[in-house]
Amino acid sequence: MAATLKDATAIVGIGQTPFAKRLPASEKELACRAVLAALADAGIAPGEVDAFASYTMEETDEVEVAKAIGAGDVTFFSKVGYGGGGSCATVGHLAAAIATGQATVGVAWRSRKRGSGPRPWKNTAVQLPTPGQWTRPFGLLRPADE
Repeated sequence: MAATLKDATAIVGIGQTPFAKRLPASEKELACRAVLAALADAGIAPGEVDAFASYTMEETDEVEVAKAIGAGDVTFFSKVGYGGGGSCATVGHLAAAIATGQATVGVAWRSRKRGSGPRPWKNTAVQLPTPGQWTRPFGLLRPADE
């Protein structure tokens, strides 16, 4: 029998942190606070989380978030290209993982201190992967930029 997403999953908790310029907390700390707030909203213990979905631009790896919040045995994680515009894909990846039995409780997050530093494409001191090395230094980060 083929797995289906219909009625197999639900979004049951949402969490966020304050929005401000120059927040003192690190992106990792903000990510963990948001994840823990979402879990509290859903009435789910951190140890029940076994799946994570985030973005390729995310500075904090899912392993770091999992350790910091006290997640259970992680059986699934995924990364969606770029940032916030791919939010529906993070939810879709988790829904597919749950519907196919790869996971039972998933968390999607995005943590960014946008007002606390330069735009992501300004950090060209680090070698960028191809094709990013040809576009990001010139501000071409999102499909809309091109």
